[in-house]
Amino acid sequence: MQHKVPLGSLLVLGLLAASSLASCSNTPVLRARHVSRLTDSSYAEIAWAPDGAMILAVGIPGAPSTQSNLFGIDIPSGEVHRLTPAPGQFSNASWSPNGSQAVLTVDLNTVSLMDVPGGTLSYLSTGEASAWLPNGQEILIYSGDLSLRGTDHRELRVVDLEGNVTRVLPIGDRSTETADVEYVSALSLSQDATRLAFSIAVPQRGRNLRTSYIADLVSGSVVRFRPDERTGHLTWAPDRDVVAYIRYGVDDYVGRLVIADADGTCILRPQLPDEISNISWGPDGTKIALIYYGAVYLLDLESAMLDSPPGGGC
Repeated sequence: MQHKVPLGSLLVLGLLAASSLASCSNTPVLRARHVSRLTDSSYAEIAWAPDGAMILAVGIPGAPSTQSNLFGIDIPSGEVHRLTPAPGQFSNASWSPNGSQAVLTVDLNTVSLMDVPGGTLSYLSTGEASAWLPNGQEILIYSGDLSLRGTDHRELRVVDLEGNVTRVLPIGDRSTETADVEYVSALSLSQDATRLAFSIAVPQRGRNLRTSYIADLVSGSVVRFRPDERTGHLTWAPDRDVVAYIRYGVDDYVGRLVIADADGTCILRPQLPDEISNISWGPDGTKIALIYYGAVYLLDLESAMLDSPPGGGC
């Protein structure tokens, strides 16, 4: 019989693990070729703005709290400024195409709009994760009952900026085990907006089983990405048919950064430690921002590829 764990408890466990990792007495510094340190503050999630001038960052809360603030990290100076007037449970941020707003999850199941840089939040819809569509006037929302009712209630809704549902997209069968509890990480659209990448964490035997999927938004078919691996934070490159993801080993919260084709074929495995917790593509596709022990670093992909072993180190 499957044990039912409250979704909030799972988030707390993940945040506490991240907080512990980021606040170790001798926090490691990432010293690697092709990587530069942007800031040493402790962050849980990052999202790079479309103009390249800012990274939106979710701070790691101090245990036992699960609430933190949203920050803007200026590029390239690394200067940090707080965006939100009050703390909250923030996750899964996605920028509008023009960079004037972001949409994000608040308190686990509410999608809100945020004006940038003012930080004003306004309710948009219920949902667990969201992604801005290229037209700038609609937002894709992954929604479902992710607490105790199983996996039959998922849907992808498209809403306008007033929260009105304009259409519902098919999502099909993910071909995975039925789970009483799951949570989804940020949605990521392909360059032509016809495919959606997303990752799911499901509690199993005291751990979080992490898997990633690519959904065809036209047919509704869903394919598991790299079914032989535990993967998360599956994110499409902004300029080509390539994805970045984190491959997990013994740890459920940190892993190795991998760049791959959409079919999962490895292109580049940067020579970095297996302790990356979050990633975000730069808008021109040449850099990736990553979190290592809470600090934000920038990886130059072009030089990393040129300097990689044969086969991209895969």
